Amino acid sequence: TEIYTLSLHDALPISMIGLPVDQPQPQTVAVFLNPGSEPSVGPGRTWVEYTRALNLAGFATARVDLRGWGESPPSPVGGWGSPYDPHAVDDTIATVAALRDAGFDSVVLVGLCASSWVALKAALQAPVAGVFSLNIQFEWRPGIPVDLTMDEGEIYLADYMARVRRGERWHVWSALDALGLRTSSGRWLDRLNRTGIPIRLVYAEGDLG
Repeated sequence: TEIYTLSLHDALPISMIGLPVDQPQPQTVAVFLNPGSEPSVGPGRTWVEYTRALNLAGFATARVDLRGWGESPPSPVGGWGSPYDPHAVDDTIATVAALRDAGFDSVVLVGLCASSWVALKAALQAPVAGVFSLNIQFEWRPGIPVDLTMDEGEIYLADYMARVRRGERWHVWSALDALGLRTSSGRWLDRLNRTGIPIRLVYAEGDLG
């Protein structure tokens, strides 16, 4: 694996690029965004392991530190970053543009939890070739705490989850769909569907999303 750093600008994210050894530069790059509250190494260094495995298989990768994380400049909203920072979507769009300028024709975004949310927001505005999303919380809104454990999240969202399950039991959501009445998450999914971008949504068993 060959590694080099792509610095977009003094005030923008840094990407660690991984390339296969002794091969022409691939045209597609898989971009691993900051997962939740982790820098670009990923939880338990999984992003490092995944990208190295992809490099050995002949693919290009990028591990990104958005502003406020890891090796990138401070967050524009103050010091350290936090999940769902308002600048994260803009940073991701800028990263896609820089990678395309660097010769990668196809940019695929990979996100976990908060960075899945960021990736799918960016996919509505940036020319990405695909998104691989792990455990996205479609219903996250500004103001919801970002540092909850799974158990705390269940308690915080208990009323909401009970309403969702009641509606499912009584087929309310299917009936509203048939009438064309969509939740904000449904409308977001509709917009993503209209882009034609290949998207894979993956969830761990029991995840709140």
